[in-house]
Amino acid sequence: MPLGRQITKEVRQLIARVYLEHPDWRAKEIQAEVNSRLENPSWPGLSAVQKELAKIRRKQIRSPNPEDEPWSVAIRHDGIPPGALPSVLKAWIYAREHFKTAFTVREAKWVARLCYVLKDKDIDIVTSIALKYARSELIAEITGDFSDSFEEDLELFMLLTGEEISHERMGQILNGPKYGWSREDLEKVYKLIKQIRMGREK
Repeated sequence: MPLGRQITKEVRQLIARVYLEHPDWRAKEIQAEVNSRLENPSWPGLSAVQKELAKIRRKQIRSPNPEDEPWSVAIRHDGIPPGALPSVLKAWIYAREHFKTAFTVREAKWVARLCYVLKDKDIDIVTSIALKYARSELIAEITGDFSDSFEEDLELFMLLTGEEISHERMGQILNGPKYGWSREDLEKVYKLIKQIRMGREK
């Protein structure tokens, strides 16, 4: 890879993801894991990873978010409807026992959102999906790179409907227009609106 290659948004988010998954790892270990996931043994380099980690740690120290504190009923329950509390408590137990995680306020809120649509699913599935959404949200906040959750949304759709989506169809969905209608569709709509307005003025 050429020297001085810029760290992209996706790579910055991957560094943050690996750091959050392994907060006790040194920069060299995080770099090795990032290189492995990118299937590139030489990029990004150690110094680039160290710079990104320094930014992440600075942001967490300077602006700690109460959403990332451990959740409990007594400490934080705002944003969690009473009807969702049984699912949140089950997820709290499941996450602490099986994922060995603190289970944060952010994660509790995601469980509360998802338990209604995934009401017929076991708590392990609800917890896993909620933790994925919470982790993506946290990474976006840490890096300042906000991005879509299309992949998580597809997984959620398949869980809700029981429908399997082929890799080809998944590619079409993920690579489709990201911001509403395509330019061609918008031009057609603008043209139609203009014609209607001109008709009214006559």
